[in-house]
Amino acid sequence: MPNKTLSLAMVIFISAVTVASSFAVLIPEEPKIQVAHMPEPKEKLEQPTEQAPEKTTTPKEPVQKQEQPVAPKAPEPAVQVKQPPAKAQKPYRRVELPWRDIQLLAHMVQGEARGEPFIGKVAVASVVINRLQRPNFPDTVAGIIYGAGEFCTVRDGQINLPPNSESYRAVQMALGGWDPSYGSLYFYNPARSTSKWIFSRPIQVQYGQHVFAG
Repeated sequence: MPNKTLSLAMVIFISAVTVASSFAVLIPEEPKIQVAHMPEPKEKLEQPTEQAPEKTTTPKEPVQKQEQPVAPKAPEPAVQVKQPPAKAQKPYRRVELPWRDIQLLAHMVQGEARGEPFIGKVAVASVVINRLQRPNFPDTVAGIIYGAGEFCTVRDGQINLPPNSESYRAVQMALGGWDPSYGSLYFYNPARSTSKWIFSRPIQVQYGQHVFAG
């Protein structure tokens, strides 16, 4: 009995295996999923080199060209009238006179130029001093002033008028070296003078009513 039972069991087992194999043939195989092969990592990875941080530059604002202002045209220079060149002064000279001659010279200025501007008074005193330095005139103040027919103040007595402070100051300025007559040796009033010879003298300058000549 036991052998029959074992043989029956073996038959059943073989039949079951055969049936299972038949079913396995009928079931379609599942498609195989192909896994992509990842590249193998390199043995040594290159270390990234540290780079200096890039300098951030702020963008420059565009420079705007400033238009140059147009300069106004310069006004045309006015036409200047040429003035005659000023006559050069003589070198500075200082004259020492005694008080008596200073008084006489102040009388001369008072009688001849009391109504004239101050510069005209100095010029009158300078004429006498210029004559003192010339060899063809007397070498004293009295000799020049009281020379025959030289000055009308002697003829009409105005030489005796008392001089004021301005006449004395004019004499001091002339003795100190100021010669506004420019070396003149003569002076006259053209409205009163009648001498043709005096009109022939070269005129240097005029102050008030007096003309000063060389």
